[in-house]
Amino acid sequence: MAKYTFLIPAYKAEFLHEALSSIQNQTYKNFSVIISNDKSPQDLQSIIFPFLSDERFSYRENTTNMGRNNLVSHWNLLVDLCNTEYLIMGSDDDVYDVHFLEEIEKLTSKYPQVNLFHARAKCINDKGITFKKDALYYEYVSQIDYLEQLDYYLHIECMANYVFKTSELKKVGGFVNFPLAWSSDTATTNLLSSNGVANTKDILFSFRMSGINISSIEKENKEIAKKKFYAYCMYDKYMINLFKTITIEETLLAKETYNRVIKQHKHRISGLIACYSSVLSLKEFINYFFIYKKKGYINSSFIIIKKWIFSKLFS
Repeated sequence: MAKYTFLIPAYKAEFLHEALSSIQNQTYKNFSVIISNDKSPQDLQSIIFPFLSDERFSYRENTTNMGRNNLVSHWNLLVDLCNTEYLIMGSDDDVYDVHFLEEIEKLTSKYPQVNLFHARAKCINDKGITFKKDALYYEYVSQIDYLEQLDYYLHIECMANYVFKTSELKKVGGFVNFPLAWSSDTATTNLLSSNGVANTKDILFSFRMSGINISSIEKENKEIAKKKFYAYCMYDKYMINLFKTITIEETLLAKETYNRVIKQHKHRISGLIACYSSVLSLKEFINYFFIYKKKGYINSSFIIIKKWIFSKLFS
């Protein structure tokens, strides 16, 4: 029986062959792949079917497009289908280094108590050119240290470079569900980091920012930007509750790290509020402004108010 399963929600054809080939060519061979066609209007079958001659690959189709209304529900449907010890929620356009699973296998064997494993990543464009590389982390970090590393300037936030212990992911109900799945991956990895996180030393994953995915188009679509704003608000509430459950050592250093992580979180959320507030109506802006002002997230009211006014004057 396979030890790892790649789950691939597929919708876009352009980079799908490259993505699947990078999985098939893994040097570690004990894995399976479930490809799920999310009722794509593009011809995915001609790309996928040749891979099905490899018995490790299987294929299914949704009767309706799940990603349009609730992307996380598609992810969790695939999680329910998975019966291997570990799973990777992949994508239809990202690329794995051939040694990805080989290096992950070393970590899962060394840290069997850990529920979450992280491979260093790099960002690539539609030409495959690298424009950002992940920071280098300690091989093993505690939950609070992991949460701190999320705010490193060079940290690349994505999901397909994580390996989840399947039983633990199912135990918490699968991936956390936010609008557009925005920050759902981060919330879920934060939750699964309770036993710490093991990181690879080498960059083993390429996260594609191609201009045809949801990560690249909010500037052209105010409705998407507004949904992202609401998702960040939900993520904030989720994280505040998660912080309350974290157990830290009774040392000054641990307490300082804990307080620093919460401060970094508030700073990050305040920045996102400023960034996305321009898509809100006056009533919405006033409501959320005073909510986060009261919570202590907003230090410079003038800057945020000025940004909102200017966005309305010049939109």
